[in-house]
Formats: sequence, C-alpha cells, structure tokens
Amino acid sequence: MKRVITVLSAITILLLLGMTAIFMTSCSEEISLSSSCDKILCTGTDEDGNYYELVGNQYEDALGVEIELGIIKNNTWLVELTDSFPFLNDNGMFRTTHYTIGGIIDEDLYSYPVSSNIQFITSGAFVIEKYIEASSFWAEDEKVLCFFSCKTLKSTELSLNEYNIPIKPYDGYCTEDDDLLLYGISGEKRDEWLLFNVNTFEMKSMGKHKKGAYPIRPVSEGLIFASDECFYNTNFEKVIDISEYNIDLSAKSTLCFEEETGNCCFYVTNPQGKRYFIVIDKTGKIVSQRQESD
Repeated sequence: MKRVITVLSAITILLLLGMTAIFMTSCSEEISLSSSCDKILCTGTDEDGNYYELVGNQYEDALGVEIELGIIKNNTWLVELTDSFPFLNDNGMFRTTHYTIGGIIDEDLYSYPVSSNIQFITSGAFVIEKYIEASSFWAEDEKVLCFFSCKTLKSTELSLNEYNIPIKPYDGYCTEDDDLLLYGISGEKRDEWLLFNVNTFEMKSMGKHKKGAYPIRPVSEGLIFASDECFYNTNFEKVIDISEYNIDLSAKSTLCFEEETGNCCFYVTNPQGKRYFIVIDKTGKIVSQRQESD
C-alpha cells in the first residue's frame, strides 16, 4: 500500500511539475514576442485598450545591413517584421549608423534622419517626425510627419512646412472623430484650419480665419479654443468669446480644461490688480469666479 501511495505521489508531483512547466512556458511566450526584437521603438494603448509596439531588427551579411520593422498588437503580430515597411528607403526614417568611439565601432538601429520623437496617438496611429535636409544651400530643410494607421494599415506623410500643429503631444490635438487639428502656414492653405483623420488620412477644411488666429487645442464635443481667445465648433462658428478677459496665452498655467465637465478654467487680473480664477461652461456661461488670496 505504501508503495502504491509513493507511486501516486510521484505521479502527482510529475503532473504538477509538468503543469508548472507549461504555465512557465505560456508566461514566457506572453513576453517573448517583443523581447526577441532588437529594438522596441515606441509603444501605446488605443481607446479600446489594445496595446501596440513598434519594433525593429537589423541583420548583417556580406551584402551589408538590412533593417526590418514591424508592429505587435496585444502580443500578436499586426505587421510582421519586414524590410518593406513604409518609410524604409533612401530618404527613410531608419538606417544603420556607425559610430567609432576610441577605436570601437558602435553599430545600432538609430532613427536617422528622424528625431527620437516617435509617438502613438490613442486614435490608433504611430506618428514619426522625419527631417529631410535641403539638397541645396538655398533650399529649406523639411520636417515631415509620417503616419501609420494600426486600424487601416495605411501610411502617409504630411509636410510641416505647409501645415502646423501648435502643441504636442499630438494626442492632445485629436478630436473625438480621430481628426488631427492643423492650420495652414503657406500658400493657398495659409490661415486655413483643417481636420486630418489619422486613420483614413482624409483632409477636411474648416475655413479660413481672416485675423490669422490659429487653433490652440480641441476641448470637448467639437469645441476648439483659438489664439483669439474664442471657442469655435468644427463648422468654424464662434461659440464662446472670452477675449474681454485678456488672457495671457503665453503662460501655460493660465488656461486649463476639465475633461469630465468640459469647463474652461483660467486666471485673470482686473485693472485693480486683483487676480481671479474663473470657470465657464461649454456655452460660455460663468460657473464661478473666485478672487485669489495674495
């Protein structure tokens, strides 16, 4: 009987060890996809809670170095590593750079000529800033935004010599419809406000501002605050005007927005030198105004 119990105990231990091994293997598989890559270049989570990783590998053989990029979604390949990933070309966003330091050659995957500024917009797209040096002394260097949509798997580029985005990160400049707010700074698009969808890449014009005011940021439900201290909707209609308060827009702490209520909060100083904290709702009605203590 003791021998039977001993055998059963041994079998139980083996089964437990086997289950533990399977569990550990499973856990290992959960973390191995991106950790097996040379570089995790950028990560982000979209509005639905999906987790994305932009990853890269490089290989060297007799013909030189090859770079591959890919995208992982929730630990599953959304775009498998490939050397034909968008923007990988002679003017591309990644290439291998060699540095010699004290006789030692350091080879790695550097984002050149791109800056290290790679972002993920929660609407579901990676945004990479790319710099293109001018081909001649008289020409102008170009700054380009490269977009890759994780929803449509499409890519495009947008020149910041033609359009501008007043603030970063770009996430703070997206509306609820996945539209990135831009304004034109050259040519026929000058002073024009535009909505650029980061997944479909559709560009819609809101209209031109005669005074040259530019959008500061979207607030809520299509409301956009502008540099003329007014709020506009996406139909380019002025909804709220707080210009009478003479807000100092150069002070970042002057203006804030409550995400839950959509209320706008700001500090002003009256002609008597008294400082007030004012809260207005989405219709422009004053909710409260409180004098700040000295």
